Amino acid sequence: MRLAKRLLPFLEWLPHVTRASLRADLIAGITVALVLVPQSMAYAQLAGLPAYYGLYAALLPPMIANLFGSSRQLATGPVAVVSLMTATALEPLATAGSESFIAYALVLAFLVGAFQFALGMLRLGLVVNFLSHPVVNGFTNAAALIIATSQLDKIFGVTVEKGEHQYETVMAVVAAALRWTHLPTLGMAVLAFAIMVGLRRVNPRLPNVLVAVLVTTVMSALFHFDRRQTVPLERIASPTFREAVVRFNAAVARLSELEALRTEGHRALAAAEESATAFCQRCHPPRDVVAFRGEARVAAGGIPERALALHQMAGLLDHHLEEARGEVGRWRQELVSYVFLQVRQADGTMVFVPPDAVPAGAASDGTKWRPKVGAKPLELSAIPLSGGGAVVGTIPKGLPSPKVPRFDLRVMGKLLPSAMIIALLGFMEAISIAKAMAAKTRQRLDPNQELIGQGLANLVGCFFQSYAVSGSFSRSAVNLQAGGQTGLANVFSSFVVVVVLLFLSPTLFHLPQAVLAAIIMMAVVGLLNVSGFVHAWRTSRFDGVVSVVTFAGTLALAPHLEWGILAGVLLSLGGYLLRSMHPHVARLAPTPDGALMDAARHNLGTCRYIAVVGFDGPLNFASTSYLEDEILARVAEQPELRHLLISGQGITEIDASGEETLRHLVDRLRASRIDVSVAGLSDAVLDVLRRSHLLDRIGHDNVYLTETRAIAAIFAAAHRDVVEPACPFLGVVPRLVELSLHPDGSLRDAGRHRLPLCGYITALRIDSPLNRGNVRYVEEWIRERLADRRELRAVLLVMHPVTAIDTDAATRLALLARELRERGLLVGFSGVGEEILDVLEGAGALEAIGRETIYPTQAAAVAALWAAAHRGVEEPGCPLAALAPHLTELSLHPEGTLRDAAVHGLRLCGRVAVLRIDGPLPFANGVAMALELERWSARRPGIRHVVLAGSAVGRMEARDAGNFLEFVLGARSRGFRLALAGFPDQALELLGRSGVVDAIGVEDFFPSEAAALASLWNEAHAGMGETPCPLEPLLPRLRELSLHPDGSLRDAERYGLARCRYVAVLRFDGPLDFSTIGLLERGAVAILERRPQVRHVLIAGHTLGRIDAIAAEELVGVLERLRGRGLKVCVSGLKDEVLELLIRSGVRRALGETCIFPTQAKALEAILPEAHRGGDEAHCPLVEVVFESA
Repeated sequence: MRLAKRLLPFLEWLPHVTRASLRADLIAGITVALVLVPQSMAYAQLAGLPAYYGLYAALLPPMIANLFGSSRQLATGPVAVVSLMTATALEPLATAGSESFIAYALVLAFLVGAFQFALGMLRLGLVVNFLSHPVVNGFTNAAALIIATSQLDKIFGVTVEKGEHQYETVMAVVAAALRWTHLPTLGMAVLAFAIMVGLRRVNPRLPNVLVAVLVTTVMSALFHFDRRQTVPLERIASPTFREAVVRFNAAVARLSELEALRTEGHRALAAAEESATAFCQRCHPPRDVVAFRGEARVAAGGIPERALALHQMAGLLDHHLEEARGEVGRWRQELVSYVFLQVRQADGTMVFVPPDAVPAGAASDGTKWRPKVGAKPLELSAIPLSGGGAVVGTIPKGLPSPKVPRFDLRVMGKLLPSAMIIALLGFMEAISIAKAMAAKTRQRLDPNQELIGQGLANLVGCFFQSYAVSGSFSRSAVNLQAGGQTGLANVFSSFVVVVVLLFLSPTLFHLPQAVLAAIIMMAVVGLLNVSGFVHAWRTSRFDGVVSVVTFAGTLALAPHLEWGILAGVLLSLGGYLLRSMHPHVARLAPTPDGALMDAARHNLGTCRYIAVVGFDGPLNFASTSYLEDEILARVAEQPELRHLLISGQGITEIDASGEETLRHLVDRLRASRIDVSVAGLSDAVLDVLRRSHLLDRIGHDNVYLTETRAIAAIFAAAHRDVVEPACPFLGVVPRLVELSLHPDGSLRDAGRHRLPLCGYITALRIDSPLNRGNVRYVEEWIRERLADRRELRAVLLVMHPVTAIDTDAATRLALLARELRERGLLVGFSGVGEEILDVLEGAGALEAIGRETIYPTQAAAVAALWAAAHRGVEEPGCPLAALAPHLTELSLHPEGTLRDAAVHGLRLCGRVAVLRIDGPLPFANGVAMALELERWSARRPGIRHVVLAGSAVGRMEARDAGNFLEFVLGARSRGFRLALAGFPDQALELLGRSGVVDAIGVEDFFPSEAAALASLWNEAHAGMGETPCPLEPLLPRLRELSLHPDGSLRDAERYGLARCRYVAVLRFDGPLDFSTIGLLERGAVAILERRPQVRHVLIAGHTLGRIDAIAAEELVGVLERLRGRGLKVCVSGLKDEVLELLIRSGVRRALGETCIFPTQAKALEAILPEAHRGGDEAHCPLVEVVFESA
């Protein structure tokens, strides 16, 4: 299917034709045809052909070109430039309008089509590039003027012989017009101009050309614009005219004989060449050309045919032909200069006399009659006279019959150069139009397929009497504006031409030729493009000169237009060769925006140790010597030069000579201790260097993708042991910044903001993408920093500005990290993007760098490295300390809160420590907090019970959870008993989801520092007599109550109150949860052991603000164990939510329904009688509570 569409491209769009597109194509086709019919006739006249040959050229070629081309809207047919070139190519071979001229036109169309078709099939459409834009612009403008001026004789209605050059013809036309102008002809032309210009301004969519044709044709027919008749020669009363007619006929007859003789000479020369006959090269007496005719040669005793061939080869026959044509032209011009008046003689006969010879009293209508002289002899019995304007005349009715062109190898050889130029020019015009329309329709365009379409149009057309055609800009624009969507629009246009040829050709008889000339002149106005010269001059002075030279040459040498094009092409090629031999070589330096430009032109500073040389052009046999000389000259100018970088972005190709020169240059410079690198070479050039092994000689490490990467790579080595503060390449190398903590809490440029530096950590930010080139600069810069600061222990590379990295840079970065670690340094990375991580992993560098050393932020990295970097040392006032994790030991402040013991000078407990976790990212690294615990433990040896307060911990991430678990388990392995208190809900939720809580043990997490302290208190203080402990007031306590003199139950021990011998009233002060329930039980047991006579225990619960489920269940167990000791236990004053939780936990089952009271008084009222039954307590202090309540 693909091959079928390649051979028949219309199969690609034909299946997509719809009724809507078919209707649009029909309208567009008819609209284009309204312009095509008159334009084709006018362009045929420009080509020197009868007007109806334009209709023949508008018949099949538009259809064929659209069916086999790639553009669907391109309108093919007769065009101005190709018509002019056709006339130019054929006039040296035959008289315009003659049968030979027409035959040669068909042969020329065949050659044009064959050349275009061959180029398309061979995919050589790029050959059109030999015609540069300046050449085409100059030629097109000159052709427009030539076309316009070639129609002046038809505009003024005068007849002149064409001169050797176009300007001579124009001068002759102007001179003739000044002598006499046919005013009706001029009026028709002016009317046509007015109609076309006026309608174009009113509405460009109107067919202004067709309207002009219709109006002028109707007027021509109505007013008998064409007045012609034939008369016998004897009725023309001018002896000189009669003699001129005889001489003209003789000259025409001689010209015909010479043309026939030249044809015979072609045959004789071909026969002689085939038989390899030796030709005589000696001179001989001149002979009359007639003697070479066949019968004359026989009568003269047989002049050898090879003598005729010799004359043909020497160009003598062509010389005689030129003389004969000149003689015919002179007599023709003589004849058309005669003007006659028609007068009636006395006998009633009509005679034609010159105006100055009219007999006295003779009547005349005043019409001036002029002879109509063509290329054929005049019949003496029918001399054609014209008293009006020229019209198209008779158009053969019907379609053109198939006709094989008259192929003559000699003629084809002479036409071939012109055919090639016409083919290229025509294709350039067609493809330019097609590209302009494809940009609007978004259609894919294939230049080679378009060549095939244009070639087939000319090939098929020439067998149906069509001359050479091409794409028309004006008709293509009409097609697009009218809504043409497929190639069927041009098919419909061809059908309209068929209708015209079959049925409407008689109506075109009266079409004035002056109108056709006006149509041509209006069409070529669009070809004039003065701005093209200005643009070419502004773009390149040389291109401007080429355009002007082509323009002037084409005008001066017209009608030999090919010489003007050839001059422009040769000048363009010469300029190209000159530029190739002396390409632009420049010393490059960076501009303020970082781009490398010509240092001399832009007045840029240069480096003393690095030279960057740019070379714009191919590195081949023509330019290698120049390049070598230029580079060595620049090297000689810099005695301190250490490195030469050759910028190869402008090197489009390299051949064996260029490779050899580059090889010698590298060896020579390196022998002089100047290193050489190359950058920016294209793949094609690199392939050549690789095949020739020059790439190995240069070194793969010295070949860079861009100049910037190369400069960054070689900068440090080139400046080793030297200082160049004003080096312009400092702005090209990657910017590295050492960071420190700013007062606003961010890490910023320490040098710019004058910030103090940490003595043991350096944070270096890389402010550019990393690649194979500039990563070396990063390495050198870091090494210099380490050499200057030997006390450094950690290096942090901040990489969030790094947007890209290549595999070479990733590998070298891993090697750098390994090198630093081998030197005993800690290495960390922060802000590494996902794309960068992918490259690191792909290059195998991620494992070498260490995933655990890559942190999401700078702060996290500092937090992870700080403690390890400061192990065993103290750095008062470290600027990075605020970002590091710290353990702050707390103690009880007189205000009752836990505060920084060091800041407030608070006394510390000798058995338990409360440590608050401080720092923005304390668990960014599992080791950092462990080292901080180690630092604290060194100051407080022997303490193994620690409350870890997490109230200051901010938001935790998933990674922090793992580090937190690592820290806790590590602390446990070192003998620490940790109780974790006060962590935020977000942190607890994350630790729960990640399984850390389960791994540590939920029993080690406490809601508050007091609860955590309570869990550790007894274990930490076992067997110790520390009195008083500064943290003890934080613990929840079980207090025994008794009656205070003020009537309330208060702490009996504190106030020294008497107690009941048989009843103990206990109150728990503090939250009752899983961590403090043990305190309640241990406190109760301690009190009861001191008071063995107690029978009843009343737990006053009015101070229990909250209780958790675990404590509720444990409380029920405590109550059951107390009852197991023979005690009766009751509770009072419980809040509703506490009571409900206890009920769900089974408190009623443990105590019974009668042991739960709403108040202490009610409880005592119920239990005092039973508790004192059989007792001997004379006065119970709790009785007053009952009485007062009552």
